[in-house]
Amino acid sequence: MRSRLDQLIENYRIDGIISSRLFMCDIWAFEQFLMRNHLQKKNFPLLELEVDYNPEGEGQIRTRVQAFVESVCDKKNI
Repeated sequence: MRSRLDQLIENYRIDGIISSRLFMCDIWAFEQFLMRNHLQKKNFPLLELEVDYNPEGEGQIRTRVQAFVESVCDKKNI
């Protein structure tokens, strides 16, 4: 997984990753854990979202994504 992730980041010149998983989904939680550790070692921006089928949290997710994008742009001086 790590080498494929690194390849995608390089090939597509990715500035940050947004990872989303369903609330209480243990299988994807483990995948997120592995990805988080790998990206933290590289000091690469990552936003992890835990979402539900309920649309009530849409505003909070929108705010978090917007703040993440702004922080990535600030680091890149965009």
